[in-house]
Amino acid sequence: SASETVPNQTPPPQQDLRSLSFQQALPHISRLMEDPRVVEDLVKMKQEQVRLEKQLWEEREVISKSHEEKVKVAMNKTKLIGASLSKHDAELMSDAFRMELRKFDAERVLPTWDRLVRDQQMRLEALRIPTMFITNDAGDTEKQRLVMQVVEGILPTSGAT
Repeated sequence: SASETVPNQTPPPQQDLRSLSFQQALPHISRLMEDPRVVEDLVKMKQEQVRLEKQLWEEREVISKSHEEKVKVAMNKTKLIGASLSKHDAELMSDAFRMELRKFDAERVLPTWDRLVRDQQMRLEALRIPTMFITNDAGDTEKQRLVMQVVEGILPTSGAT
């Protein structure tokens, strides 16, 4: 019957791709990059990352332009009364701008980036890219960074730069 197991026909155990060294990962990467579906998924992920980076940069630029406009308005007001913007007022505006950027980074950029990294780690592990899994460990993430440099170097160049 078809449900019987044939001796010596069990599949080899899946190698733990998480714990491979960088050097051990290279042949696996090379094989994976021959699969057009893997390459297509990787290109899509890179394009999504680039779009997110641009979006976050544009949101940050809105904050910068808003600050520039506030400075311009304050300078025009003081000029109208024949004065100049005091050093104290300029420092207050500058401090407020820096605080707004720090708040944006802490509340928008960092959580968004952390979600992206976790999502990419999960998706890359599903694609069986060696060393990839959800982690915050510095040693693991450094190895992942090196592996991704190799992967990105092999990817076809597209409009994702």
